[in-house]
Amino acid sequence: MSHNRDDLSEEDEFALADLLPQYFALCRRDLEHIRKALKDENLNDIRLIGHNLKGSGGAYGFPELTGIGLAIETAAKTGDRETLERQIEEFANFLRAHG
Repeated sequence: MSHNRDDLSEEDEFALADLLPQYFALCRRDLEHIRKALKDENLNDIRLIGHNLKGSGGAYGFPELTGIGLAIETAAKTGDRETLERQIEEFANFLRAHG
């Protein structure tokens, strides 16, 4: 179940704030991995990263990451390179804005 960050208690918000720098560092690592996987045409790695992003985005209160992850996962399953490139750029833009 995903949630919105606005639904968190003050205590949960502080705990989440402590975890976010590490989470975003992992996301930046995943972004580099996904870019390399796209160059290598490794759609399975891209699919897995998208799947994990879909879950973690919701868990950390970022529904937009859940949507990006779902789109990446789906595009990797179907081999839709254009969508992959667009969604990878959306992921990068999200990280620039938040991480």
